[in-house]
Amino acid sequence: MSPKRLNQQVAAGRRPRKTGPLSLLVKLGLFVLVISYSVSLLLSRVERDPSTLCRLDNRFPRETAILLDETDGYSRGQAASITTYLENLLANSLIDEKFTFYSLGPSVNSFFQDFYACNPGGELDQADLTPEQRMQYRNWGADFLDRLSVYIDALIDRSAADNSPIMEMIQYVANQNQYADDETEKRLILVSNLIRNAPEFSHYRDASNFGTVSSDENLSRLLAPLSNVDVEILFVQRSQLLAIQNRSHIETFWRPFVNTSGGRIVSVERINLE
Repeated sequence: MSPKRLNQQVAAGRRPRKTGPLSLLVKLGLFVLVISYSVSLLLSRVERDPSTLCRLDNRFPRETAILLDETDGYSRGQAASITTYLENLLANSLIDEKFTFYSLGPSVNSFFQDFYACNPGGELDQADLTPEQRMQYRNWGADFLDRLSVYIDALIDRSAADNSPIMEMIQYVANQNQYADDETEKRLILVSNLIRNAPEFSHYRDASNFGTVSSDENLSRLLAPLSNVDVEILFVQRSQLLAIQNRSHIETFWRPFVNTSGGRIVSVERINLE
């Protein structure tokens, strides 16, 4: 074989194979998938407040307000029961659910929101997080519970205050949360002995049937904007109040009060004496 013919065969062997239509379609499909995935990551990225982990677009699947009535104390065992309930509440929360905490006392003029935070979901879903941010995402519930526990523990063995404006507390929290978005679930967690004690109306001396007293102007003005709000009650029992803190107290006063305000009581958890 001549050198010329040998070189022609070698050159022919080096020629690239022609790409068929099927191969081009596969490559195009992979390219489209990569671009689509990248775009979806950009579109699904949620901007959050770095301290509260709440969405900056204020889109929440559920807003939960936790109201701690600090006008009366409780035992160490009751404090533990309250903490366990709230721990389970946080552990079973929705991704992006917002929790706002209020610890309100006897003075209406001193009412204010304490703090809030949101469930950011799993840190593994956020590939660009720093190690510190991953830990913050992972521990958001424990951190929130630690802050709650400071207020709960402060009420252990505390004596009852002379004034207990529990209806005003509920009204204040409902107004602050502005429960208006019909697409957002609304929830109020109420931790209280549910005894109102104020000059114009007191459960210690006045009728505890809401139907009897609802026509009173001083009480009708205390209805809260609770439209479509689910109310969960942690009913803190006190030995000196057991004559009042019975089933009738819930069914004849507080359930009608909540219903008239537009909400509904979905559960009552008794925090019993220990």
